Amino acid sequence: MRYLSKINVKNFKIICPLSYGPPNYINRVVHEGERLFGENFIPLLSFLEPEIYYHILNQIDLAIMYHNRQQAIGNIILLIYLGKPLCMKKTSTFNYIKELGISIYSTKDFDKLLKGEMEFTEEMAKSNRKVILQNFTEQSTANSIRNLFNFVENITDIKKG
Repeated sequence: MRYLSKINVKNFKIICPLSYGPPNYINRVVHEGERLFGENFIPLLSFLEPEIYYHILNQIDLAIMYHNRQQAIGNIILLIYLGKPLCMKKTSTFNYIKELGISIYSTKDFDKLLKGEMEFTEEMAKSNRKVILQNFTEQSTANSIRNLFNFVENITDIKKG
């Protein structure tokens, strides 16, 4: 947020989902966001109805995920499906998404995107959406859950045996 506060861009808002996590962390983020951005900082402090949350995400211009570990994969997939450009730290999630063939950017590319030195095209958004639809179906999700349960069951059998 400190980095974003130094960027000379007007008429922007920061939407920051904070509906889970330790309260002291949430309070620190809200305090710092309000200090740096005032009324342009919009913390989402509770879970919203899916339709409302979808509507909010559909209005954003750029998503920045600055996680040090894997998290927010549901939001990431939804944002990609919605055709939003996404900047992420190079974590396991970043690598996984790139390996699927999805066009995303490193957080190090953020300045280039703002300056127009890199672009996110409608064609890239369409291609990303196609990859999401191919890889994140109800069937693929069910298979992933089934594989996880089989894996856990096999480990349990090995420990018993």
